[in-house]
Amino acid sequence: RYLTGVAGGMLTEAKKLGYVAAFPTSEVVRGINAFTLGARSIDEEIRVVVKYTGTWNNAGIESSTAENLIGEGVDVMAQHQNYPAAAQTANDAGIWATGYNSPMGEVVGENYVTSPIWNWEVFYRPTVRAVRTGTWNADFYWNGLDSGIVDLSDWGSNVPGEVKTTVAETRRRLVDGDLNI
Repeated sequence: RYLTGVAGGMLTEAKKLGYVAAFPTSEVVRGINAFTLGARSIDEEIRVVVKYTGTWNNAGIESSTAENLIGEGVDVMAQHQNYPAAAQTANDAGIWATGYNSPMGEVVGENYVTSPIWNWEVFYRPTVRAVRTGTWNADFYWNGLDSGIVDLSDWGSNVPGEVKTTVAETRRRLVDGDLNI
């Protein structure tokens, strides 16, 4: 989320980003905060306008919420919904859009940026192996970019090289421990 915020911060001209979110749960708020911190690492004046849909999976509500944000002048859209509706609406309006939880470039269009994704097999494969061999122990597991569980999907075809380079450098700094958010 932080890295998509960095990208959004670099792409905005209005300094006003939109965020279509499902519910104000800790997971969703954590994502909004990370996105906002990433954007503000580029420019402290950037504002992120958040609108909650009250649903996890209603494309119509997600699209209309995105339309409302666009009407308020946002020029980059983020989302915490599994459907690509908010990102598609943003693309149709000619503004940049990040997805969520899966690569969405093929369904969003030319203004797609990237999506934060989770590679659950990185967690489940060794866990299932340990259960099968009887070596698994209950533990608290929360790894990040360096583990490969969380990452970014491929870049949209129109994302400028400078954005990709800056995000790659920020990612490297996070993994190396040179950047502590």
